[in-house]
Amino acid sequence: MSEMMRNGGYPMWIILVFSAGTLLSSALFAHKPDLHRLRAIGAMGLATLMAIFGGTASALAAVCMNVAHNESLHGTAMPLVILQGLGEALANPILGFNLLAMSAFVVAFGLRRIAH
Repeated sequence: MSEMMRNGGYPMWIILVFSAGTLLSSALFAHKPDLHRLRAIGAMGLATLMAIFGGTASALAAVCMNVAHNESLHGTAMPLVILQGLGEALANPILGFNLLAMSAFVVAFGLRRIAH
C-alpha cells in the first residue's frame, strides 16, 4: 500500500481522506438508515470522484511533462518509462474507485434495512 501511495503522489492523501469520510458516512447510514443522509453521502462521493479525476489528471500531466523534458529518453527506453508512469498514475483511480465501490456497497445495506 505504501508504494501505491507513493506512486500516486500527494493527491492520494486527498482521495484517502475524502473516501474515508464517504465510507464512514455510509457505515453510519447502514447502521441507522435515514434517507435524509443520502444527499450528504452523494455529495461526499461526488467530491471523492472529483478528487480521483483531479489526482489522475495531475499524475498524467507529470508523466507527460517529465518524459517530454528528459532528452535522454529519446530512444528505446521511452516506451518503458511512459508505461511505468502510466502505471503510477493509475494508483489514484485504483484507490478511489475501490473505496467508492465499498461505500456504495455499504449504503446498499442501509437501503435494504429501510425496505424491510
